[in-house]
Amino acid sequence: MAYNRFANFLERNSLSYQIEEYNPAQHAELAKKMVVEHFRTLKNAVGSTPQDYFNLVNFMPEDLGNDLTGYIGFLVGNGEKIPVALFMGEKIGTDTMALYATFALRNEPCISEKFDPTGYTAISQYSYIRIFELLSKREFKYADLGGSEVEDLNDFKRQLGANEKMTYWAVKN
Repeated sequence: MAYNRFANFLERNSLSYQIEEYNPAQHAELAKKMVVEHFRTLKNAVGSTPQDYFNLVNFMPEDLGNDLTGYIGFLVGNGEKIPVALFMGEKIGTDTMALYATFALRNEPCISEKFDPTGYTAISQYSYIRIFELLSKREFKYADLGGSEVEDLNDFKRQLGANEKMTYWAVKN
């Protein structure tokens, strides 16, 4: 239902949702602004800050090839290309991609100024589904969505079909 809500938002506003492979040289400044905006709109920013993601958005080692993944999503239409989503991760198994940085700007202020915002808040679910589709085409069966600092995030991941899996930190001296 959320996917359809956002698809209707796109249609109603004559927009498309375009996903590009992330390139730090081309996208780092846009990505930083998205990360900062995301944290600015959080009601309960627990566990991290925008600065925790700056190294990731500035530097993606090319020598890791297919082991690293980065995608940036844009709303496109009416002569505009607005960055609204960022997904970055790493291959952690033959069929599993771990998504470490996932941002979809749900409260983008310029949206309601320029477009009918009805359905826009479903951008997160829509973005994840589109990213899952891209990962599936790369023959990944699973996406590890990481831990959740708050219960709302757990609920959101369950809505996407996620199953909870306990993990443990190990430290080697």
